[in-house]
Amino acid sequence: MAEQIDIKCPQCGKHWQKFRPRRAGNYDVKCPHCGFEHTMQVLPPKIGGNDESINVGFNTQIGVIKVLGTAKLEDDRYVIKEPAKINKVTSLICPRCNKPMAIKPKQVGTQSITCSVCATKIFFTAIDPEEQKRLEELRRQQEEQKRQEALKKQQEQQQRMMEAEALKRKQEQQRLLQQQEQQRLQQQQEQQRLQQQQEEQRRQEMLRQQEPEPDIHYVDPEPDNDSPIPEPDQDYNDDETIYDNNPKDQKEPPKRESSTPDPQKPRPMTTAELQWGGNWYTSKSKRRLREGSNIIGRQDSGSPSDIQFIDPEMSRRSVRIDAERRNGVMNYTLTVQKALNPVYVNNQQIAEGKSVTLISGAKIVMGSTTLTFKK
Repeated sequence: MAEQIDIKCPQCGKHWQKFRPRRAGNYDVKCPHCGFEHTMQVLPPKIGGNDESINVGFNTQIGVIKVLGTAKLEDDRYVIKEPAKINKVTSLICPRCNKPMAIKPKQVGTQSITCSVCATKIFFTAIDPEEQKRLEELRRQQEEQKRQEALKKQQEQQQRMMEAEALKRKQEQQRLLQQQEQQRLQQQQEQQRLQQQQEEQRRQEMLRQQEPEPDIHYVDPEPDNDSPIPEPDQDYNDDETIYDNNPKDQKEPPKRESSTPDPQKPRPMTTAELQWGGNWYTSKSKRRLREGSNIIGRQDSGSPSDIQFIDPEMSRRSVRIDAERRNGVMNYTLTVQKALNPVYVNNQQIAEGKSVTLISGAKIVMGSTTLTFKK
């Protein structure tokens, strides 16, 4: 009995039936509805090949043939890859003799049916659609669970990164706060130090203002017992009154005019002073310096100095110490005005007309007198 096949027109889309040719090949067909002509290819099965494949038709409705899959000839048997549904009647056609057959699988798994005409054994697989749906749903749930776990891990990683960034920002803020606190403390300490300096300067200024203007001092430094006093130099005045250590024979020192331009407005005292003399049983003599010029030299009534010494080896008005305030700091400069005998500062000879800056503890040698400068 010849098989009828269902053909769908590619032009109008309508279905029509035609007897299946017995031989393979290309056949020209014409649509009875629209008259469109096209080519139909027929591939009949061939027996004896290992990789031989044919189209096998399943019929799920009466009079309708549907191609569900491909049957391959494996080890002299036909295997259908397209699964059949259990408890459903499914029709198929034998690939060798074209005999239609009907099957209704009862269980899931690989099954077979034998053609009653040509004894061809056909293998197929039966599936449960509900089980397939359940497995598909389970697979979908597993994929969704994996996706949720991956998303959760990503969120946790982002949360850890945000926490680490927040901790880093907090540490940076703490470090900045510590630096600001240290700077504030340093500023406070600097302000306190400046205030203390200002208070000390004000106190010294008040002391200088309260201190009365002293009279002209004639100082006789204690000579060194080990070295004899040399003869006076040429510019020494023999008519000057010289004072010895006997107070009975000492006369009233001659009066001299102060080197201060305005006697009514005395110059303020500085914190620096000159020290000389003294030994293990007597204390050192001291004389504080005033702001401005301080002339130091040998006692002379005609050319008096601010600080005078009875030293025949010392020149009259020999050196000048200038006390000047610069940027709130007192600076002291020694200038040699006249030195028939050399003047030394810290064992370094200072020539006439030369100046040197004095620092606390400097040793000044004028003639046989040694002075110590103290701030």
